[in-house]
Amino acid sequence: MARTIILLASLACIAWQAPAQVVLPAKTRVKNTAPIYRQPTTTNPNPAPNTSPTPPQQDTTDRERRGPANKPVSLLEQIEGDYDFKNDYFDIVNIDGQVFEDENPKSGYYYFFPKEYQLSWSSVTGYDFGLNYLSADANGKGKVVITLKLQPNISKSDIQLAEQLVKNAIRNKPGKIFTTLQSIPLNEASKISFKRLEGILDSRDVDITIPSNFLDPIVLLLKTDKPDDLLTLLFTDIGLRGDLTITPAGDVPGQVIPVTIKLDYNKTFGTAELSQANWRSEGWTNNTPYPVILKNLHVLRMEPSGANVTPMVYTWDMGSKDLTEGSKAKFDAGSVPSWLDNDSKVKKMWVEFKVKPCQDCNTEVRNSLLNATARSEMSFVTFDVLDVLEYSGAAKMRLKVRSAQLDPNGLQKVERNPPFTVTQDGTTLESFQLFVPQGQTPQFEYSVSLVMPDGDIRQSAWVSNKSKTEIGIGRNFIKEYFPDLKK
Repeated sequence: MARTIILLASLACIAWQAPAQVVLPAKTRVKNTAPIYRQPTTTNPNPAPNTSPTPPQQDTTDRERRGPANKPVSLLEQIEGDYDFKNDYFDIVNIDGQVFEDENPKSGYYYFFPKEYQLSWSSVTGYDFGLNYLSADANGKGKVVITLKLQPNISKSDIQLAEQLVKNAIRNKPGKIFTTLQSIPLNEASKISFKRLEGILDSRDVDITIPSNFLDPIVLLLKTDKPDDLLTLLFTDIGLRGDLTITPAGDVPGQVIPVTIKLDYNKTFGTAELSQANWRSEGWTNNTPYPVILKNLHVLRMEPSGANVTPMVYTWDMGSKDLTEGSKAKFDAGSVPSWLDNDSKVKKMWVEFKVKPCQDCNTEVRNSLLNATARSEMSFVTFDVLDVLEYSGAAKMRLKVRSAQLDPNGLQKVERNPPFTVTQDGTTLESFQLFVPQGQTPQFEYSVSLVMPDGDIRQSAWVSNKSKTEIGIGRNFIKEYFPDLKK
């Protein structure tokens, strides 16, 4: 049952005074002495007299981005505070602790990658977990397809804060400017591997879609006849762990990003961020399916210190109070200065919590996941490319496919990524699968792009499969959708 408890945030680690007289902590974790950036100027002590009009000078600076370089910029070394985060800064900003500058520093581009991936979850829709029962084989043995979406839990506020930290890190460095912070581009497809799956999954029954943009989810399709064993693994102390290996563009070294799939994992539920203006009245509601232990209230403020600006984390102990699932915490926060609520230098406020083990909650979560499943039939689609290139004169062909049945949950129409690329006629493309709800027929659309020898790209309209799962594309398709190319 939901309830409200009053928490005392009274054990302030910092003695607060008036805004201009904040007492800094005596014990700091990391030091930073970067001064505020000042525009460099040059002065000639003996200037020559100006006898003629000076034509206006044009800025010919090359500001084109060239891609990431192995020039890291630390986000975390500049942060100070008297609380020991034990090298886990997930709640401050959930991207890696260093970003990489563009090869051309005058472009102002910087590149990030995630700190970690977790199972996607939201307080509205719950876990992004699907379990679809497939038809039994000839021996009467059935399999299920488990769909998991993995997210790095990078919020818009994470990116905004990271941008401010980058700006602060380069503030006093001549020649450095900031334009934008974006996902680091990759040289080749990323790879993911998992541990502890022996006897549960065959590697041939694992289909993984890894996007090039780190803000998009990784999608896992796991086919198994032992769904209970796999689900049980996600409730263990360790869960299902793996590594995502990425190869960034440029000369940035390869990176390994941890992946943790665990249903009661703290980071699965993201950061308990508070509304700066309304946190005293709104409190914080535990929307997770587990009880939590409330540990600390943290505030990150960009603290002026002489000529420098230091990101400072201030912390108030919350007494390790328990908060059951669905309950709300209200703060008796008399020791937290009220002017903080409207202070533009405050960039983030959040509650640090720890998920409390709960076997009854595990049972309830397990039942909810199993009860939310749908029975689907797996249909495989095959394309045969006949004489398209010879007949059209194209150098290569690309085939795009989209369908709501590509989504195991059938919630939205998605496009198969990447598209198929064909460089020779007489090719049978690799089959792909659709999740067809009972009582329905396979439904999808496809579109053909032709890349001509001169670089021109011609694209057809989207074409319905008309319930067919075997599609042939040849000269008749060219005649209908590219009539000017027919021979």
